[in-house]
Amino acid sequence: MTLTALAHGCHVLSEKPLADSLASAQEMVAAAQQANKLFAVIQNRRFHAGIRRLRRVLNAGQSAT
Repeated sequence: MTLTALAHGCHVLSEKPLADSLASAQEMVAAAQQANKLFAVIQNRRFHAGIRRLRRVLNAGQSAT
């Protein structure tokens, strides 16, 4: 899916794991470089209890400390 998106000119934001093998990871990185597109891998933590608590505090306009 990553290679298809890059081939169509899209930036790609992916979840961990990056790939099923080192060769696949290198192929995706090379495709992003060739397409001059952003390819990033994240670990989504938006549902982690601490992150949700921080979000509530920030949304309430309070200090996080």
